[in-house]
Formats: sequence, structure tokens, C-alpha cells
Amino acid sequence: MTTTVTSTTRSNASPTRITIIAYEPPLLYDVDYALRCEWLETNGLGGYASGTIIGANARRYHALLVTAMRPPTQRMTLLSKVEEVVEFENHRYELATNLYHTNVVHPHGYRNLRQFKLDLFPSFTFALGEMQLIKTIVMPHGRNAVIIAYELNGDKPVSLSIRLFTNARSHHHLMQYDAKLTSKVQIDAHGNSLAIRMHPNAPTLHIAFTNGTFVESRDWYYKFHYPRESERGLDDSEDLFTPGYIQATIAPKQLWLLIASTEPVTVREAHQWWMRERERRLMLLASLPSVEIERALVELCAHLRIDGRRLNEQLVRALLTVLLPRLWLSSDAFIACREPAGAYTIIAGYPWFTDWGRDAFIALPGLTLVTRRFAMARSIISTYMEHIQNGMVPNFFPENGSPPAFNA
Repeated sequence: MTTTVTSTTRSNASPTRITIIAYEPPLLYDVDYALRCEWLETNGLGGYASGTIIGANARRYHALLVTAMRPPTQRMTLLSKVEEVVEFENHRYELATNLYHTNVVHPHGYRNLRQFKLDLFPSFTFALGEMQLIKTIVMPHGRNAVIIAYELNGDKPVSLSIRLFTNARSHHHLMQYDAKLTSKVQIDAHGNSLAIRMHPNAPTLHIAFTNGTFVESRDWYYKFHYPRESERGLDDSEDLFTPGYIQATIAPKQLWLLIASTEPVTVREAHQWWMRERERRLMLLASLPSVEIERALVELCAHLRIDGRRLNEQLVRALLTVLLPRLWLSSDAFIACREPAGAYTIIAGYPWFTDWGRDAFIALPGLTLVTRRFAMARSIISTYMEHIQNGMVPNFFPENGSPPAFNA
């Protein structure tokens, strides 16, 4: 793993330095290692996208779009993954990586991967001969949606094929082959958009893309293997349904977008959501009171001892320079809306936890008071006060939307 530092900020604020976390070969070519390195995007509703640094799913919770249908609960996996192939001048480059039963890896897209980078958003850089294709994943705040952006750095247009793997299950469950489902999935495609409904009780998944054509090609891919589930002693195999693929052409320097959402949305709107989310994260970084926090932490560390020795102040300051902005930005992932609209809560942890009372109040000072989100702190406390029963704060809010549990 390599780390570098860049400066990202609003134009009217002082620069805030954020650590870029980057993985490059040979680490990217060590599949076992790479499958243990995970990224996470959240949407402030309890929904998320997550995966590994080589794009392969290693657990049942890995997916490009997990929505919170009743924020922050009732989370459903709607888009499990995409599988891309790039072609130009008789060259073919597979970008996806999958792990199948008996640990078969196919395709080997990680061999074309030159960098995974976590800046404001996670991104993957693939080598296409002398050209590069950069794939970025964005979850806009407050939307059950994911934006996947592709940018071609080169001098030749390329053909891009993106096979979709759609789903409609609880994020705790696994999908298995269902012959009846194959023909019953509703697919409505028009131009550069389509709507997919996996079954009558499922939400509709709306997909739009910059240009190209959707080619319906219903099929199943069998026995995706999730090694992290094996380690947990749980079922570790899933079959995924694909409704078809998108065939498009990307021009040099073009930014090509695909958005998947629970609401109809255009590519233009998706780009606006992305820019607003970028600005929101930059503003969050710009609000970092680094001097005050650094001073307080240095004073705290002055009282700490390792093997009876004081911590080196220069080392402490160096670590804070690297870690503090990243922690500041990461803290945002755990604050989510809770119905009714306008109320806030704290997610106890991703991917499987909802909001737990004890965890929320332990984390509240660091996530809201230190970060000066005082209105959110008040809202979180009010949310739990509304559910106090016999003097007890709820232990947790169930995933299925049932009344709060007081079993602690």
C-alpha cells in the first residue's frame, strides 16, 4: 500500500490535506491479499456500496447498490456488480474479477488493474495498452443511488460492454437460481435508460447511461464464492441473474456515466448529484478544526506511555497530519437519516449493523460534537428520547422495520 498526500478544498477556504490511500502492483496481483482489502461508500440513508480493491465480491454484503428502503433499515441489494469488457483494434481487455466455487478466478481483470485509489471517492485505473480507463464509484448523499463513471485517457475511441448483475434481496441473504424468475423479471428499455423489476414485491431499479444501447440477454451466472462468508461459517455461494448488457463507445477524454437508482434519473442529473457530493465532502474537509484538535491530541498523547516512554511529539504530529483528515471524512459514513425525514441516527457499523443505542451514545461525542455537528447531535438524542420505554433506551432498531428492541 502506498500513501500520498494531496490538497482538496473549497475555493474560499484554507487548504485541507487528505491522505490518498493507493494500492498498486504487485499487491493488486496477490488475489488472496486483495480480497481482504475493502472499500466502502455510503449515502447517508443507511445504504452503501462496497467491494474489494480488485472489484471482486468477497462477502454477501459486497455490492454496488445496497439501498435503505426505510432509512436506515430494510436494506436491499439491487445491483450486485457489473462486468466490463473493453475492445479496440482487435484488442480485448477484461476489467472484472470474480471468484467462483472451488476458488476459480474468472475473468482476470485484476491483471489489467494498475491502481486502486481512495481519495474523495474510490477509483480503479486500468491499463488498455498505452491508454488508461479510470473507473470511479460515487454514492450521492441522500439518494438510494450509485454513479459509476468511466474516463478514457488516450487517443482512440474504445468499445465498452457492461454486463449488469441485478438483484432484489435483503443484504443479509443470498440469491439462488430460480428458473421461474428468468422470464418474469420486468425489463423496460428505452434509448439510454432502462427499468428493471426483479419480482412484484421488489423496488424498480432505474438505470441510465451516457450513450449506447442496452442488449437484453437474460442469463444466470452460478456459484460466486464469498470467502469471508466461509470464515463466518455461513453459506458462501450465490447465483446471480443478469438481464443483459450495455454496449457503448467511449471517446478519448470522454466522461461516461452509468447511474443506478430507485428513482428515475437522467445522466445530466446524475452528474449534478456527483458534483454536489464532491462539494459536500470538500466542505466537510474544510470544516476540520485541525489546529485545535491537533493541540488537544498532542496534549493527550503527552500523558501516554509505551513501554514506559513518552510518545515522540513529532511522530504524533506526523500521524495526525496523515490520519486526521481521513478520519474526519470517514466519520461522515456513520451518520444517517432515520424516518421521519429530518431525524438523524448513528449506524453501529457496516455492513450488517443498524443503529444501536449503546453504540450510538458512545460514538456521538466523536462523530458529532468534535466535528461540530451540533444540530445532528441534538437530533440523534431526540430520536432515541422518542423511543425511551420504562426508562430504557432502545438496544437496537431491527432491520425489518419492527419496533425497537429493548433486550439489553
